[in-house]
Amino acid sequence: MYIVRVDIDDPGCAGTHGWQVRYERPGTQFFSDSRFDHRGHKGTACDSLYAAKLYLQAIWKGRRPRRLPPESPSKAGHTGMTGVRIVWRERKGTSQCSIRVDDLTGKPLANLYVGTTRTATDDRLLAQLAAARRIRADYLVAAGAAGRLPGCPT
Repeated sequence: MYIVRVDIDDPGCAGTHGWQVRYERPGTQFFSDSRFDHRGHKGTACDSLYAAKLYLQAIWKGRRPRRLPPESPSKAGHTGMTGVRIVWRERKGTSQCSIRVDDLTGKPLANLYVGTTRTATDDRLLAQLAAARRIRADYLVAAGAAGRLPGCPT
């Protein structure tokens, strides 16, 4: 959300002069210099800017949080924790399952092998998933201490 100055001079016309508040929804609000005067006189650029600032303060709800949304349950490889996912790959004629742990930029921190379609079991998958969650949690604690997380002081 911000305020911009609008000055359009059309030859032979009065033109458009004022301030425009721009925001996401519903869009924009224009404050004409000739309308906004509390004394009953023709307004000035300062009067319309003051009205635009008051309007912006009235609709401002603060900054949006910059945290990542929780992982979608419909996403393939969903584990319920952002940065931890189950990956199936075709290798040497068989499907192999592993759990990938990513850092904040999406680069892999760890790749934990679970097994092939023949050797992977639910117990093995749950054990590796618990280990992956510990790795991700430890990484987030270290990243927060180093000031690399959004919103953390450096």
